[in-house]
Amino acid sequence: MKKLISRTEYIDFIKTNTNSTCQFCDIKYQILLKEYKAFYWLVSISPYFKYHTILVPKRHFENYGEMNEIEMNELRNIYNDIKKDSRN
Repeated sequence: MKKLISRTEYIDFIKTNTNSTCQFCDIKYQILLKEYKAFYWLVSISPYFKYHTILVPKRHFENYGEMNEIEMNELRNIYNDIKKDSRN
């Protein structure tokens, strides 16, 4: 895929996933900006706004409280890097 698509096309894309795998696990369908140890930084293929990106954990969990210390530290570092870059 690796192209931007409409919300309707994205919903159709999700519906075609009949094997119940995560839409983000198969990176070939995503536009990768950067890979971290515990996260992928992706372009949203169905953006809500211009330059919409998403940070996706590599490990599946249902809420942020389930992140381990390594994931929390990495997320904090990514956030601080983004904050620092946005000031420049």
